[in-house]
Amino acid sequence: MVGLDPSEKAVLALQKQGMECYVGNVFDTVPKKLLGVFDVIICTSVIEHIYDLNMFIEQCKKYLRPQGVLFIEAPSVEGFSKYFLSIPNYFNHEHINYFSQISLDNLFLNHGCKRLSTNMESRITLKQKSWIEEELVVIYRKENTSFSLIEKDNVSKKSIIQYFDTKKLILSFKEKQICSFLRTYEYIVIWGTGALTSQLLRIHPSIIDKVVFFVDNNRMKQGLILAGKKIYSPKYLLQCNNNPLIIIASMMNSEDIIHQIQDMKLLNKYYIL
Repeated sequence: MVGLDPSEKAVLALQKQGMECYVGNVFDTVPKKLLGVFDVIICTSVIEHIYDLNMFIEQCKKYLRPQGVLFIEAPSVEGFSKYFLSIPNYFNHEHINYFSQISLDNLFLNHGCKRLSTNMESRITLKQKSWIEEELVVIYRKENTSFSLIEKDNVSKKSIIQYFDTKKLILSFKEKQICSFLRTYEYIVIWGTGALTSQLLRIHPSIIDKVVFFVDNNRMKQGLILAGKKIYSPKYLLQCNNNPLIIIASMMNSEDIIHQIQDMKLLNKYYIL
């Protein structure tokens, strides 16, 4: 087993575990000793971030033996209209490609790779504490032959339109609640400083006037300034005497944050964005 990752930190961690691993990315020149030697390439949570998909697949194929397979995992655009996660979760500066089963098949067929997994095997539902998401988990085999497109992708557009139609109703309701908080509460703390908070500040810029500070569990963010307000550790809430409303702005960890609030025995009211 061999690993390839652009993160030196990640590579060093794996090397300490005894794994052969290299710093680099798939677009680098393939080392001669790695050309055509692998039976399987595992690529998870990567393809949705790749700018040049055609070159990506051709580079992957160079590592594979004849009849070698690629294991691909990526978010399913067909799941957008089933599980209405926040807009930044699906649409952000990191996710630049969106795939249905049809469009992913078309992409790999154009590069001589045929899907081995069935429709049922290729789609899974991931369930975490506070979110559910549909993923494509697909196996393609390197066939060294060309195929025609299997069919036109009509499902992606339909799923995205349905998602935003429903999301408009959800956002409308939440916007009314935020406006109510702005009228009711003098002091607000926002727990979370990621994409969801950025969206909140963009839609309701006046909220920053009532934000006394931000809270984040990420130690790398603590001490930094966001929108003119400082980011603190959650423990700082224990020193806060004005009993601010806590707005939880986390795409995946809201349930954990609620437990953290309870464990800290905070009496503050909170709202999950």
